[in-house]
Amino acid sequence: MPLTKDELIAKLKDAGISFETFEHPPVMTVDAQISALPGNPKTVLKNLFIKDKKHRCYIITALPETKVDLQVVGARLGVGKGGIRMAPEELLTAVLQVPLGSVTPLAIANPEATNVVLLLDAKIRDAAHVPADGGRVYVHPLVNTTSLAMTPGALADAIKALGREPLFVDLEVDPKIDRDNPPDLKTVADAAQPPPQALPEAAAAGAAAAPAAGADGGAAAAAPAAKPAAPAAKESKKDAKKGGGKSADQQRGAKAATTASLTDVAPRVEELLRAACAALLGGSTTPEEATAAGRVDAYCMARLRADLEMQLTGLKNAAYAAGYVAGKGEVVAHAERRFV
Repeated sequence: MPLTKDELIAKLKDAGISFETFEHPPVMTVDAQISALPGNPKTVLKNLFIKDKKHRCYIITALPETKVDLQVVGARLGVGKGGIRMAPEELLTAVLQVPLGSVTPLAIANPEATNVVLLLDAKIRDAAHVPADGGRVYVHPLVNTTSLAMTPGALADAIKALGREPLFVDLEVDPKIDRDNPPDLKTVADAAQPPPQALPEAAAAGAAAAPAAGADGGAAAAAPAAKPAAPAAKESKKDAKKGGGKSADQQRGAKAATTASLTDVAPRVEELLRAACAALLGGSTTPEEATAAGRVDAYCMARLRADLEMQLTGLKNAAYAAGYVAGKGEVVAHAERRFV
């Protein structure tokens, strides 16, 4: 069962963590939380709940002014620049077990968030951003109707009290990544396991079956399945010897790549989101910058992205169907003209 707000607060008090509690109306963005707190503090922490292509989940907690580029973070985690995105709303309640608008580093206290990686902004501990003499940061205690004010040191102690070692990372650095300079956060990602709720049904079934397969020699039995590929390899060599096969394969590959690029929905979605952000927020604001700065709610952006993908995929499928019907009609008409 997930912890309640009161249970979490009691747990922190029992651990000797010092903090002040502020009650306020529900807030969905960093700006709204700042406005709801006395003195409108600028050290309210923003929180992003993201998921990578291997279904591992992360909470990124940062100061409002820290720029969090998800493409750079993805590269640093070793999953590529397009390898992470905002987690869908259903994982918010299934994994973090908090309501919409309540993402917080303290969500790691909940049992289903055991495998969620927490990355904390290194600026939180920097006296230039949070004064060492009494400077405080603000986080939600699992609900967005309450904020806890605590020093950066108290936040680190709270994370330890919840069973984790706090990991502070410079989120704005864009390090060189190549063969000699591996992704600096890859070891963190590799040590994490995807929460069961984040796995697709097929992947979850496969993961459950894997231990049994290993126990009865199923892994060894899978090896012969690769043998049928040998004749295909021989045919490829024959084609290469004949001289024309290789160039034909290259042409087919180029044509397939062009078709895929023209029909890929994801880049079109990003183009639309960038255009919308630029038109509504001004300048060349990207979706990532808009969510990182708290100007657009991260989960609203994630839902909009999902809705656009669904709509564009529907249009693509409809176009395919219309093309098939039109092509079939042409074939039938040609046959009628020729044979009737």
